[in-house]
Amino acid sequence: MDTDTLRFAFVAACAAVTFGLKGDKWLLLAMLFTVAADTCLLLLYQNTMGVGIFIFAQLCYVRRTCDSWRRLCWLPVLLIAPLAMLATRQPILLCLSALYAQMLLCAVGLTIWAWPRGHFPKWRGRLAAAGMVLFLGCDICVALYNLSETGIHMPAMSQMAGTLIWFFYAPSQALLAASAKDA
Repeated sequence: MDTDTLRFAFVAACAAVTFGLKGDKWLLLAMLFTVAADTCLLLLYQNTMGVGIFIFAQLCYVRRTCDSWRRLCWLPVLLIAPLAMLATRQPILLCLSALYAQMLLCAVGLTIWAWPRGHFPKWRGRLAAAGMVLFLGCDICVALYNLSETGIHMPAMSQMAGTLIWFFYAPSQALLAASAKDA
């Protein structure tokens, strides 16, 4: 079994943990989108599709922290930068990555904000917050790893970031799965 298949299996196993927990539908949906995105990224090598699907995973994490969609009426503001980039003919992957980065930052911030306010049971909230922070660390490494594709060549940075991606990603997925709320 190659490394990408093994990594995918780990993410799928973390998602499987949430399947039996009916009380945390937003986490389950986020995990399903994560598995779909990782299928595109790790197995099919379809980066644009993978990043696009990951946007929906982060949207589910954002929704997980709020009681209703009405409280998230500000979300369309996140489209301004990617649409401006698209208007200037930037590559679709870059535009989607900009939207994804904003969604991820919102998901991390809202999760950290939500757990001390009782949205999650205390220890599960800590797991969720830690998982989201590690998710952010992973994606910072992904961005650094891919710097050369933007014309910035820093081979040592890219190699180190590539090594650290799974150092952050695997625990993030395990912690998020462990943060599931029972019905």
